[in-house]
Amino acid sequence: MNNQIQNCIDIIDYLSNYHKLIAQFSFNTFHSYNLLQERIDLEGELKPVFEKALKIRAQTHLPFWDSFNVSVFDTDLKDFDFLNEIKFHNTPKFTYIIQKEAVKDFLLEQKEQDYLTICSKVILSDGSINHIPLLDFHIPVNEKNEIICEAVIRTLGLKGFLLNSGKSYHFYGMNLIEETSLIDMLSHSLLFAPIIDRSWIAHQLIEKKCSLRISKKYSRLPFKIRDI
Repeated sequence: MNNQIQNCIDIIDYLSNYHKLIAQFSFNTFHSYNLLQERIDLEGELKPVFEKALKIRAQTHLPFWDSFNVSVFDTDLKDFDFLNEIKFHNTPKFTYIIQKEAVKDFLLEQKEQDYLTICSKVILSDGSINHIPLLDFHIPVNEKNEIICEAVIRTLGLKGFLLNSGKSYHFYGMNLIEETSLIDMLSHSLLFAPIIDRSWIAHQLIEKKCSLRISKKYSRLPFKIRDI
């Protein structure tokens, strides 16, 4: 294990030095948005669906929307406007394109309250575009699940860094890939849901690029736990 790499910022710095052809990295900020219960009326026919979804999530650790969709089964609903909330997609608010020489300083200058993400898209010195393979897991943090994550990553044919993101895991791949390979990777990753977050995959496929949080949450940055 490379002990000099401690967290997500170290990994980005390492990739910057490892891939000599990278000229620019990109980072995104996103609009804040209200929770589902603040966007739709949950006092009517959806109230039991929502309450059941919360119970399923608590019992199974499934993502909320997976729990919600299961809770819709066999219900006698009349109003389906809530389906628009399921397909809600939060597009990036702003994208920073940073020269690789300035990336580490840029990241260290970010304020602690800012919600910043690394974008998989990198621009090479010849102007072409590649992507850093990124994955967002939705499996609780413990030693057994860490081994499961590694097995999934290896099954997908990837190598890189597994990070503890606070309540689950992030993954950064070592080898750059083109957009078609990124779509292929995400499509195959969907077969491993909910170990890998299904909703996250869907939103990355919509964008045709990936984003992972690199700002602090739960009082610390996502930190590396093993090389794969």
